[in-house]
Amino acid sequence: GIGEETARTLTELADFNIVGLLDGYKESGEIYGFPIISLSDVVSMGVGLIVVSARPGSCRAIADRIGEFCKDNNIQYWLAYGTLLGAVRHKGFIPWDDDIDIGMTADDYERFMQVAPAALKKGYTLCWPGNEPHTPFYFAKVRKDGTRFVEEVTEGLDMHHGIYVDIFPLNK
Repeated sequence: GIGEETARTLTELADFNIVGLLDGYKESGEIYGFPIISLSDVVSMGVGLIVVSARPGSCRAIADRIGEFCKDNNIQYWLAYGTLLGAVRHKGFIPWDDDIDIGMTADDYERFMQVAPAALKKGYTLCWPGNEPHTPFYFAKVRKDGTRFVEEVTEGLDMHHGIYVDIFPLNK
């Protein structure tokens, strides 16, 4: 994408042979002087390394949508785990963290799970073991459709692999 993280990453990787950039919305054109290439192009070229540089902004967009939904439905939530640590210690994201973690009480989590699937805006999918039997996770993830982020633990599994925000049920 054309975000601040992409510009910073391109500067840091100036010594690499960059063949092109993937974009979640376009499969052709140009960004920062590099061609936009499709995932199928990446596969056919045998690219050995893919650097993901726009995750924080993408995760923030998902978290913003979850926040709007929770406020509209009177569901309390808070930052959790690495996201909370990053907010306090780094005043933002932990540089090596790849997602956002949100916690809710078990009761609010149950309400979220009942109402969110039909209420999430187009472009987002609530994934959990009940609708995604191959997931290795016990908690829900809100994933952005049209994106792809395959974790080592989920590689090869038949499931949604979009960029995500984790949602955890937590006891008081």
